[in-house]
Amino acid sequence: MDPTDARLLDRLQQGLPLEPQPFRAVAADLGLTEAEVLTRTAGLLHQGVIRRLGAGFEPQRLGYSSTLVAARVPAEQVDAAAAAINAHPEVTHNYERDHEVNIWFTLIAPGRETLQRLLNAIRTETGLGELHDLPALRRYKVDARFPVGKSPRPVGARFTAPTAAQPPLDERARRVIHALQEDLAVVERPFLPLSEQAGLAEAEFVAALAELAAAGVLRKLGAFVRPLGVGLRASAMVVWRVADDAIEAAGARFAAQPEVSHCYERPPFAGFTYTLYTMVHAPTDEECSALVEHMSGAARLRDLAILRTVRELKRSTPRYRV
Repeated sequence: MDPTDARLLDRLQQGLPLEPQPFRAVAADLGLTEAEVLTRTAGLLHQGVIRRLGAGFEPQRLGYSSTLVAARVPAEQVDAAAAAINAHPEVTHNYERDHEVNIWFTLIAPGRETLQRLLNAIRTETGLGELHDLPALRRYKVDARFPVGKSPRPVGARFTAPTAAQPPLDERARRVIHALQEDLAVVERPFLPLSEQAGLAEAEFVAALAELAAAGVLRKLGAFVRPLGVGLRASAMVVWRVADDAIEAAGARFAAQPEVSHCYERPPFAGFTYTLYTMVHAPTDEECSALVEHMSGAARLRDLAILRTVRELKRSTPRYRV
């Protein structure tokens, strides 16, 4: 990746400007032409460096519930269990990790009752009696932005889920959200076809985007990058046993660590009494281990487990019906 692509990728991960010609604004920021930005962005998508160019929403703001689910699955049953789990569109991510608790998947559904019904259906279909439902109790960080350069490292601001009740979405907002289920086209006016789909003027559509962002419904509108595409070949879910009175301080400390993309407090379960979960990314396994050792020493937390990713079994974008 040449330096111009690197600068462009960093900029696109920060989010597109909410105006009719966002790539022109990006070009002005970087001292490039709009045509060059469009060509290079399309190239990064074609190469698979950018996984998708589109919207990321806050599920709770849309009336959805989400959870992380953990299971112990015998090695010979992993593929069959994964196929049954992944057949549900509400399952957005699924990973095999190197631990006796080896299957971890995320589930997003319209409301807690629907989520529980889906979990029960998956229990029946897979024969896995122990599917551990681990909703986030507190979120200290949700942000996966990966800068590029000699030694790529993730970055990102701390994110705490909004707690205030979300006012009901009006008809215009629902139409805009429905249109945003599709990825953006790499064209001069990417919001124009979406505005037409929503039955709105382009200017009104863009104004609605700004309102959704200000309300915390639209978390991001920009590039979502594959870690491998920027040299981050090692990732691990690192879990920590932390005393109740120390977990907030530890969560804030880990959230400030640039290599940590996600940081949550979750409930413990039988045989797995960790409560603070962090996702850590690094160029190599050795650097990942060194980073975890540094985090452990700095936080004075030694009771931890590193669950390295063995296989990505599913990764998809949530679809919301509002």
